[in-house]
Amino acid sequence: METLRLCITTQQYGNIVSGVGTYATSLIDELSNKGHEITVICPNNTIINTKKEMITFLQVNKWNNDPTPNNWLSLSYHFAKKINLIKKDFDIIHFTDARESLFHSKDYIPVVGTQHDFYSADAKKNPLYYKQYFGDWIKRYFYYNINNILEQKALAKLDEIIAVCTFTSNQINKSYKIHQKKLHTVYNGIDYGKYAINKRKSHANPIILFIGGNFKRKGLPSIIRSSPEIIREIPTVKFYIIGKDPDTNHLQELCKKLGVEKNFTFLGYVSDVEIFQYLAIADVFVMPSLFESFAFVFLEAMASGIPVIGGKTGGANELIIHNTNGFIVDPHDYKKLSKYILILLHNEDVWKKMSDNCKKRVEDFSLEKMINNTIEVYNSAMSKELY
Repeated sequence: METLRLCITTQQYGNIVSGVGTYATSLIDELSNKGHEITVICPNNTIINTKKEMITFLQVNKWNNDPTPNNWLSLSYHFAKKINLIKKDFDIIHFTDARESLFHSKDYIPVVGTQHDFYSADAKKNPLYYKQYFGDWIKRYFYYNINNILEQKALAKLDEIIAVCTFTSNQINKSYKIHQKKLHTVYNGIDYGKYAINKRKSHANPIILFIGGNFKRKGLPSIIRSSPEIIREIPTVKFYIIGKDPDTNHLQELCKKLGVEKNFTFLGYVSDVEIFQYLAIADVFVMPSLFESFAFVFLEAMASGIPVIGGKTGGANELIIHNTNGFIVDPHDYKKLSKYILILLHNEDVWKKMSDNCKKRVEDFSLEKMINNTIEVYNSAMSKELY
């Protein structure tokens, strides 16, 4: 295989705070393992623990008051400046968040970007739409609508666009009128062998696990409303909630109103190591999102052998096969949600079958497959006549 000279930009490497960071770190490490020469451009607060010979790290500043998630706007500006200074003959420039190409000056080098979600592409003009999904809904309204304009400008600079699921690909194609030949679906991959397999050794105190920010959008209110029925049948059940959200206090109040607060533990942000530990002891993973792109956490749960329950929307339908490795549910139907959770907690045979199917299903989302498909996109970009 021909060695590629790659320039890869990322908001996060190693110090992961979102799925974008998980994706970028896995992509860079695996491409390096395959012998490709990589120059990584990343923020100056990145802690670099790797000593891989094929990776060179260049760090840039970011604005202190950047209001965008993970400072992508200021980083896109500094990434562009750094790329122009390098003047190196790369085969490919890859922005691991497609928006990072916003300030890039197009030249003869093919440019690829990865689109992780469709939320700005699907921006709504009515601000009250966001109130039902976000605690910081006013901020979200302005951000998504402004970002809709910026994102279109950024994507126009890319020769090829990688979408992390088919749903996201279809949404940006529909909203931004991007030619289908420019879009490629490459699912995120996972090193599923590093996850401890959950054996479900204890049935006395079952654990329901939720991981994610944006609690309203990811369906936590439905989980809370489903819990009284579950607690009536299994009083010792525990709900562990991992993640930060400005609406946490309101949701804790909802727990108190329903009389279920003793069964809920809000853990806030936890490290990757701790997430592995919770995945190893949970009985069911639940995240019935009202809308979702590709939720990497479903793969992590499946790799741990935990049956998963997701919302009937977006990328979850591409990961979860209903009644096979988990359940798909209408996010608003908390009664059906409690029914599915109780099926998994009461029926050992069903749980075991779905657990086994999760471990098989996650093999379709290997790092090897992600890397091979990404290299196919690189080859497609390099084969095009850019001018």
